[in-house]
Amino acid sequence: MAARFAYSRWDGTQKGFDFDADVLFDQLNDDLLYHGDINSALRRLMQQGMTDRNGERIQGLRELLDKLRQEREDRLDRFDLGGVYQEIADELNDIVDEERHSIH
Repeated sequence: MAARFAYSRWDGTQKGFDFDADVLFDQLNDDLLYHGDINSALRRLMQQGMTDRNGERIQGLRELLDKLRQEREDRLDRFDLGGVYQEIADELNDIVDEERHSIH
């Protein structure tokens, strides 16, 4: 069953991402000290994600892309009509062959 989402104007009661600046800067700082490049550190943080102050994982772009790819494959497998079309094509070819043999 498909998930349902309700979209509404922001009124302050919705729960968003609970970012803690200290945790974010700690992770950026570690990467910055190791590699020495703030652009690379920010890019890595966006791609690889991070862990928030509650210990929950915030996905990076790579994880989101992997999930999207997997969901796409699952849907293609679930709704694959290729086998049905192939069966119809095979039956039509059999009918055409029978008609050709009956003519000759």
